Amino acid sequence: MKSPDTSGLFLLCLYTRIMKLLFIRHGQTEPNRQGRMQGQEVNEPLNETGIAQVEDAVQHLPQSIDVILSSPLKRAFQSAEIINKKFNKKLKRETI
Repeated sequence: MKSPDTSGLFLLCLYTRIMKLLFIRHGQTEPNRQGRMQGQEVNEPLNETGIAQVEDAVQHLPQSIDVILSSPLKRAFQSAEIINKKFNKKLKRETI
């Protein structure tokens, strides 16, 4: 008795397990504009340019996103909130 061909099934299972990760840098802050390093000690929000940058980036994202994770830093979380206006997902703050 010949074994059934399962190669197509394997490929289908492999394909359904692929996860796409999108990494998006936060928009500009005043220290960015001034050329100063921020790190985690300087926790500045986005400036007007940074807000516009994130709003523009949202237009280039895929239509479907399942989860939005963000650093708890103001600039990162503010960027994630702007992105989430399009997707309306539960926004998770994660410390890395």
